[in-house]
Amino acid sequence: MTLSHSLFLPLDNYCEPRRSPEERLREAIEEGELADALGFHAVYCSEHHLSDYGLVPNPAIFLAYLAARTQRIRLGPAIANLNARSPLALAEDYALLDQLSGGRLVLGTGAGYVPSELSTFGVEPANRDPGFIERLSVMRDLMGGRNARYAQPNCLLKQDRLSAPTQQTFGPPVAVASLSNDAAFEIGSAGLALWLMPHAGCATRDELEKIVDAHRDGFRQRLQARPSAVAEFVRPSVAVCLPTHVDTRQHVALNQAKPYLAGHLARRFYPRQTPVETLIEEGFVLIGTPAHVRQSLAWYQEIGITEVMTMHAFGGMPGSVVQASMRKYAERVSSLVSGQSAESSGESA
Repeated sequence: MTLSHSLFLPLDNYCEPRRSPEERLREAIEEGELADALGFHAVYCSEHHLSDYGLVPNPAIFLAYLAARTQRIRLGPAIANLNARSPLALAEDYALLDQLSGGRLVLGTGAGYVPSELSTFGVEPANRDPGFIERLSVMRDLMGGRNARYAQPNCLLKQDRLSAPTQQTFGPPVAVASLSNDAAFEIGSAGLALWLMPHAGCATRDELEKIVDAHRDGFRQRLQARPSAVAEFVRPSVAVCLPTHVDTRQHVALNQAKPYLAGHLARRFYPRQTPVETLIEEGFVLIGTPAHVRQSLAWYQEIGITEVMTMHAFGGMPGSVVQASMRKYAERVSSLVSGQSAESSGESA
């Protein structure tokens, strides 16, 4: 099975060159439109609150605007923070997005990880996961048009269903973001896709492979418990988000990307702060020539990754440079653009 190639928009706005929120949002919309034109599988938008760590507090609003300006690309939050709002509010927003986009929603979920954001919603970082699966189950039931029992803040337990569930009959594809072996197993055993950011929590390739293997083991356990005629053809979905910058010359790609990547990493609340050089050596960032990037992607596919979310706009990278990298990735790395395959481009380095 071939890899799916998607675009991740972090929409951070804390590095030079500084932009106004209006300009930064406009750049992101243009990048989403370009991803649609280039044939990317999906575009994902981050959710953050009350800081320039991310400019979009509700991805459903941003993505609904982008849906009206695109034709076929799938759309989703990366991630919808289930600690930030009630499952009812999330279900209503994303079901409506699915309706407005013609059934293009991919629902990425998570518990959040930025300490200041979690505290804003009364959640201790060490206690962010309890109740996550229950809230996600309620949200999925509501989006799928089923009755669901849920407790809203300051009110009694209720049972209800949405008047406008998702257009996708069985609801959208659902993924959960994590960087834990135990969590990866649980996500797999629930039959859900796993989303990972290797540059945020892994120091070596072995660590990443163990997480992917744990998800696969959980998924297999689920299939064994629920055997069916199609089970042997079902493959667990695992996506990785990777900072990406492509140029036809290796030294140019590295020199352009390194300062922006360093600026990006310096401000992120990642579980592990790994040096830029280590990330490049381990292939946890896709920076280099098309041939170099293809080599890294081959390893990801080999270990069971099914989707790559390329993050071209990191650390204040200028919009024109971001779009140039996206075009090179689509034309010379992933062969998304018809007639511009890596083999036919004559590239050797």
